[in-house]
Amino acid sequence: ANELQAAKRCLESETREAREARSRQRNAEGKLRRSEAAQEARTACISDRAREAEAQAEMLAGIEANEASAAAAGAQASRAETAGLKIALCRTEEQLSLQRAGEAKTFAAAEAGARRR
Repeated sequence: ANELQAAKRCLESETREAREARSRQRNAEGKLRRSEAAQEARTACISDRAREAEAQAEMLAGIEANEASAAAAGAQASRAETAGLKIALCRTEEQLSLQRAGEAKTFAAAEAGARRR
């Protein structure tokens, strides 16, 4: 009878240990699943951030290209405006030169007329 009771206690102890081991295993598996899910969430977040950063970099590159293009167009317009102003200045100088020549002729004619009198 004592042997039977000892065997029963041993069997109960082994059963309890097996239940505890299964419980620890289920807990470990649950922890592993939660850890994997958290890692996947972090990976997805990092991927989203990388895509956002890439999109921002593309937008910034586009803005810089537009600014460079605008600066080049502005410089070209500025050069054209400068050339136009130079042409206008030359024409004005020519007109002044012709006007002075005309005034000189008029003055010379006036002097010649005064000498004749």
